[in-house]
Amino acid sequence: MELPNKEKKAVSPLWKKIKKTFILILSFILLGGIGLGAFVTFRCYSEGERTGVIQKFSKKGHVFKTWEGELLLREFGSQQSIVWTFSVQEDDVAHALEAAMSKGDKVIIHYCERYYKFSWQGDTKFFVDRVSSIK
Repeated sequence: MELPNKEKKAVSPLWKKIKKTFILILSFILLGGIGLGAFVTFRCYSEGERTGVIQKFSKKGHVFKTWEGELLLREFGSQQSIVWTFSVQEDDVAHALEAAMSKGDKVIIHYCERYYKFSWQGDTKFFVDRVSSIK
């Protein structure tokens, strides 16, 4: 006794073309999302300098340790101060800021502001990349 042969259904060429197009579109969307994510996370849309005295600087976090600081900005002709918060990713910049804070030096900070930041990158969107002391 023979078992009947199971006939395989032929896949239509239209279905193959739809599947290929779907995979291609999905790949473009995925790559575009990764590219956009990298752009808004790592690209500076604003950069500049601030001058003041480091009021607070510490390394904080439970799992991801980040350097966070506060710069005391003085308004001209006013006794009032503004506190500006920033994050630092590079250890050499962090050590320079610690040294300036311990001496009480006034500093010029160069920063980059990003569109978006992840929680492990720091508390703020302002990332300091250079610092110089004013004596």
